[in-house]
Amino acid sequence: MSANDHNSVEEKLRMLKEMREAGETRQVFLTVTREDVAALAGTIAERAPLAVSWAKAVVNRGSDATLDTALRLEGESAGHTFGTADRTEGMRAFLERRKPKFEGR
Repeated sequence: MSANDHNSVEEKLRMLKEMREAGETRQVFLTVTREDVAALAGTIAERAPLAVSWAKAVVNRGSDATLDTALRLEGESAGHTFGTADRTEGMRAFLERRKPKFEGR
């Protein structure tokens, strides 16, 4: 099965990770279409704005950091988003089986 047999970027990345962990491949060239990128961007845009902002900050600040530093940054971001109205809305929406309405608070 090739990576192109799947539709979403997330599925392709998951499959490639599994292949690498199984020793099936050492180097992969992934083709991502504009539609793939647009779909992923749409998914990210539907998420809680504060959580997305913190996730971007952690990736930007932690990508070249040591594991300890990256884990500290991740923990800090979780702490900053834990008490937000968006987190409460996300939990409530999940429990009520509905789509959340995030407001960036």
